[in-house]
Amino acid sequence: MKMRKNRKNPKRVTKVQRKKRKKKRKPIFLLILVVLLLSWAGYQVLQIGYKSLDTTYPVLTTYRESITGQGFLITKEKMVRAGDDGVVIFHAQEGEKIPVGHDIATVNLMKDTSGLKDKLIKIQSALDYKNNVTGPTEKDYKLSDQERNIIENIQQYVKEKDFNSLIGAINSLDLNTKHSVTIPELSDLLDMSIEELEAEKKELTKKISTNNLTYSSDFSGVVSYYLPKKDVDLSFDGDFNQYTYDKMKNLKIKQESKNKVKVKKDEPLFRVIDNLEWYVSVAIHDSKKLPKWEKGKVSVSLDDGELLQGDIIQINKNDLNSGVLIIQMDEGFDKNYKFLNHKAEVIRSSVDAFVLPNTCLVENKKVIGVYVQDLHGLVKFVPVKVLDEVNDSVYIQRGNQDDVIIEGQKEYKTIGINDGIVLNPGEVEEKQILK
Repeated sequence: MKMRKNRKNPKRVTKVQRKKRKKKRKPIFLLILVVLLLSWAGYQVLQIGYKSLDTTYPVLTTYRESITGQGFLITKEKMVRAGDDGVVIFHAQEGEKIPVGHDIATVNLMKDTSGLKDKLIKIQSALDYKNNVTGPTEKDYKLSDQERNIIENIQQYVKEKDFNSLIGAINSLDLNTKHSVTIPELSDLLDMSIEELEAEKKELTKKISTNNLTYSSDFSGVVSYYLPKKDVDLSFDGDFNQYTYDKMKNLKIKQESKNKVKVKKDEPLFRVIDNLEWYVSVAIHDSKKLPKWEKGKVSVSLDDGELLQGDIIQINKNDLNSGVLIIQMDEGFDKNYKFLNHKAEVIRSSVDAFVLPNTCLVENKKVIGVYVQDLHGLVKFVPVKVLDEVNDSVYIQRGNQDDVIIEGQKEYKTIGINDGIVLNPGEVEEKQILK
């Protein structure tokens, strides 16, 4: 027979014990319920007491302390005009740097000088006769060494496009070539002395040469064919006081490239511009920034181009908020010399800054600042330093690595990039503001 194991009888819980246990648990449940109710009530109080506000975050950017206006190039330059009607030949390209005395253009007046040349040949023949030079022989029709040299020079002048020298060489060849002239043709000339013939030869040579007007540079510089449509003179003569706001404010200069063949008398041919010294005058119209500007180093952008270094050397003020900045430029001539007027931005400094809508600003005890909201709907006033206001935005100085700015003699903790800025401070209630 199998033996049964003895089992211990489980301890029975009586009804009285159950009631006692239930009585002990009831206060714990009540306590938990009270805590939950209080938490919910507190949350509801917060929701009712502190309304949610519209906020934005600062945008990090670079702020330029700048001023804009209409800029005009001021240089030492000379406008050269045609002395008479004719056909022009240019010997320099646009933007080419030329030395003093360089021939830039020749205007051929298109006059018929064949009669003068025939007379010059006869005078030369009369001189040869009086100087016991025999008439032309078969040997004379062969090229002399002098004629060969002249022909070689002509070929070289054609290659180099040196048209002024080319014309002179052709005339020289014409005179040195032996011509068959009879004595009867020289009867009037042979009555003249050698001195008289030489004087007549010189006069005729001068008349033939004046058929071509040559224009050269008085100083070294750059040649430009971009010419104003109307006469305008901004050439620098050492006096910056002439560049007044009243003179510059309505000045508009239209230019076009004139590099044509036929020209009329007094028509502009080209400009020679000194590329070693140039300035920009900037006419400033009604800017509240102008009174704060002084002489000193600046950067200049012309027509939204690259930043160029310069130095404000004079400020011609018309009144409190308008005037003309005279800036001596250190670089950038080659890219900007063609045109006299430019859109100009003058930059005094560049700093890191935040951009906010201008509605965020609020004043507290004569200090400008903004409201920063925390997660609970509470806000605190934070001072800011305004750099500039453009349209509907305001530029705020960014603080140092600890978000600290200096205003006057005091240091302030300012906003950081992660702060939620209240858009409309007028909606903030007094009880939301942390004192």
